[in-house]
Amino acid sequence: MTRWDGLTTEDDSRIIVLGATNLPNSLDPAVLRRLPKRYPIGLPNAVQRRKIFDIFLRKATLAPDFSIDRLVDATNGFSGSDIKEMCRNAAMIPLREYLKIHGQELERRQLKSGFELRPLTTEDFLHDFERDTNHLEQESTD
Repeated sequence: MTRWDGLTTEDDSRIIVLGATNLPNSLDPAVLRRLPKRYPIGLPNAVQRRKIFDIFLRKATLAPDFSIDRLVDATNGFSGSDIKEMCRNAAMIPLREYLKIHGQELERRQLKSGFELRPLTTEDFLHDFERDTNHLEQESTD
């Protein structure tokens, strides 16, 4: 940050510094002083959330009854970063299940062939989300 002080350019060139955060209130005041312009960007709407899911799930194997509509509805108020984390967590569930069953074989290198994970289901995505929602509802009634 100290190198930014007194930063100059030639008359025919520019330096542009662009930053993004989901936690603007957590930024250091020194950073905020050096980045005076702020452009708030809202959370993605349903169409945008669908596109985000499409991007993250492009290469994933999905179950035949997978419902992207259900995910889009459930993620109202989520940021793109939240959706990315949800996809990452969901992708780990079939892997954990596989390792639970075949972990010993993998450790001993006795697995006869390559492995194939089961397709992702809608429930893989909603598992933690619904558990957290139920937990919050229970806390509010106590």
